[in-house]
Amino acid sequence: ELPLRIDGDRLILATVVERAENMDHIIRARDLDTGEIVWESQPFRAQFGDEPMAQPEISRIPSVQTPLRSRVRMNELTYNFDGSMMTLFERSGRALAIDLSDGRTLWTRTELMDIVHDIDANAGLIVVAGSNLVGDQWFDVNHRPEDRDAVVHVLEARTGRTLHTRREPVAVRWVRVTPEAEAILGLEDGIVSLDAHRGMVRWRNEAEFLSSSRTGLPMAGKFIVR
Repeated sequence: ELPLRIDGDRLILATVVERAENMDHIIRARDLDTGEIVWESQPFRAQFGDEPMAQPEISRIPSVQTPLRSRVRMNELTYNFDGSMMTLFERSGRALAIDLSDGRTLWTRTELMDIVHDIDANAGLIVVAGSNLVGDQWFDVNHRPEDRDAVVHVLEARTGRTLHTRREPVAVRWVRVTPEAEAILGLEDGIVSLDAHRGMVRWRNEAEFLSSSRTGLPMAGKFIVR
């Protein structure tokens, strides 16, 4: 079990489980005092109609490059929290949201994009950045992420509804959402700030040293970039 977050009197964990003697992923909430399971989510893959994945099949899952990592498996999951809910995004563009009060699934999405690079959630919004394959590209490590079409979706966190979509001319390395609903995108040629509700550019900084940034952190009215 992988601890993710303390939520009141509960510990939220990600767990690999056997389903029909094969593997899937669930989220569990355990009582902090007793360790008893309060709720379990439905298995991730099962909610998309997938058959359980046997161990030999896992070794055949394709890997791709992202701007920050040279090899990422397409079935890798990322976890984000916003208030009373959390989201699970697969690198393949599939996603679902879970209510932290009882573990029920709020929504599922498929085919948001071909390859997810990064996700962040805040202020009731989810910003997911990634790319789509072009030409004869395939899901492998034989092409660079900057050669794919960059795309950013802003979703309503509670419903999963797409509020707007944005295309970028260069690869999106990372994304952060501030409590004021400002989406900061780390790009291959700098940083851009968006009004996440309307999708409008607030400012852009194309200083050369920002082209290799790895993450950012809003702090006391400023934005720290690493």
